[in-house]
Amino acid sequence: MKLSSKLVSGERGDLNEFSFDKIDIKRIFVVSNVPDGSIRGYHAHKNTRQYLCCIAGKLEIVLDNGNERTKYFLEKSDYIYQDSLIWSEIKFIDKESKLLVASATRHNESDYIRDYKEFTLLTKGQNK
Repeated sequence: MKLSSKLVSGERGDLNEFSFDKIDIKRIFVVSNVPDGSIRGYHAHKNTRQYLCCIAGKLEIVLDNGNERTKYFLEKSDYIYQDSLIWSEIKFIDKESKLLVASATRHNESDYIRDYKEFTLLTKGQNK
């Protein structure tokens, strides 16, 4: 489900307030300076749950539960929740696009599923 942050604009600039009700945050990072049209992600997490937040530009995000793929178009202030065992593909539509990720876990390489076939085997039968 696509969410929108509370955006307060004024003479002194913008304030974006994101609410992360589903997780306790352990790590935040920003992905930026990605060439136009490039796609990042191509992975899922075994345990990690996270929010994907567009803080500038435009993003096209595909979330896949192994049975169904849902495409989201995010602009500044929009964000989505990504549960564990959900595959993501994130397209950076323009040069200004920036993605903020708020994660429930610290980085752990063993939590990543980077092979789509392995992902579909793990999720087979879970989403019917």
